[in-house]
Formats: sequence, structure tokens, C-alpha cells
Amino acid sequence: MPLTLTAGADDNGRRLDRILRKALPTLSLPFIYRLLRTKAASVLMEEKLCRLP
Repeated sequence: MPLTLTAGADDNGRRLDRILRKALPTLSLPFIYRLLRTKAASVLMEEKLCRLP
């Protein structure tokens, strides 16, 4: 079952493993690294552009 997480404004500039560790505290850090290394976890980035007047 897929799980969707949304990073908040306070996560700006934070490494992905630390965001996942904060959102999923029951998972061990080596397991989070394995998810990222084996690409079992994926990231969808959405950029929001703003124009200055």
C-alpha cells in the first residue's frame, strides 16, 4: 500500500532521510537508507515559481 507524505515549509533545505525519519519514527535509520538506496521510496518534487513585481 503506497504512503504519501508531504514535506512542510519547516523541511525546506532538510535532507530526505531526516524528513522520513521525522515522519516515520518507528522505522530504523538503516531501513530508511535501504528504502532510498533500492529506490523503494520515490520523490515527486513540485516547484512553485513566483514572480517578483
